[in-house]
Amino acid sequence: MKNSQLLNVLLTSLIIVAIFSCSNDDALPVNEEEFITTVTVKFTNTEDANDVVIASFKDIDGPGGDVAVITNPILSQNTVYNTSITFLNENKSPAENITQKVAQQDENHIVFYISAEELDFVVVYDDQDANGQVVGLKGTAYAGANSTGELTVTLVEGPNKDNLTGIPTPELSGGNRVIEFEFAVTIQ
Repeated sequence: MKNSQLLNVLLTSLIIVAIFSCSNDDALPVNEEEFITTVTVKFTNTEDANDVVIASFKDIDGPGGDVAVITNPILSQNTVYNTSITFLNENKSPAENITQKVAQQDENHIVFYISAEELDFVVVYDDQDANGQVVGLKGTAYAGANSTGELTVTLVEGPNKDNLTGIPTPELSGGNRVIEFEFAVTIQ
């Protein structure tokens, strides 16, 4: 009798485990975090389309591995530039364009450009999501007087854009910092 009760408990347990371990085909897709190896910022002089400066950040193995390769921008003083930014995962072949995902999910992303106090440089956002909130994939950069300093570029996923009043910063936005790095900018 004890053996049959034990057998019933075991069979019932197995059935319960089998039922709850079945996959749910209706489950919502998981938005995997983007893995970004390469970022390119293009500065195009608004008065001379042939004057293009490319700044880039490349870290193929990600944080903690080999040192990133950075091409720092040298910009002309008192010049206005149109800017665009590209995010790639070059660990895939062909390279995966993360910029397209960011643009498609623009309500869920923002790019920050924070310049050091000593750098006479500012980026104004030229793009917005469906709610009229900034995104940062395109902008207008103003390079002022001769100066040098750090420009921190940060892509945030899941920001609370309603918190962004005044000068927006990653700290005010919340969300997940997908990638963050610094360019050493020279304006001459």
